[in-house]
Amino acid sequence: MLLNFFCKRYLSVIAISFAAFSTLAPAPAHARGTIIVNTGEELFEVADFPQNMVDEYPGLKDYKVSYACQRFGIFWANVWTWDCKLMAGNISTNTIADIPQEFMPTLQQQYPFDKAQRNFWNKYGIITMLSVFILLCVMQVVIKSPATEA
Repeated sequence: MLLNFFCKRYLSVIAISFAAFSTLAPAPAHARGTIIVNTGEELFEVADFPQNMVDEYPGLKDYKVSYACQRFGIFWANVWTWDCKLMAGNISTNTIADIPQEFMPTLQQQYPFDKAQRNFWNKYGIITMLSVFILLCVMQVVIKSPATEA
């Protein structure tokens, strides 16, 4: 009886948390049946361009060092991200531009993809969803198993 109460109480907390995470991480998506799938290109900003590069190319002041990646996701959580290219990007205007080739080696060394600014849901969403699913399966098995009496 106590376990049943525990499961009902925390299942609602998990459901509310899932709904909050999925709505706080907006991204272009489309529905295929009851599953929301997002695909295509996504831009991840890393940092401002170094001042010496902005001095040489004044147009870079409106952009940030960014990665443009192809991605596949479910419920706005990236399942797979690939083909990332270092670009000059501006998320607020949704524009990208090529970076001059002489800057590429320096920028690739200074700003690896690990430094890209990704929100929690984008980075760990699929792990969170799988963990919740496994937890729900385990709780279902525990609830359905006959209670042993002492």
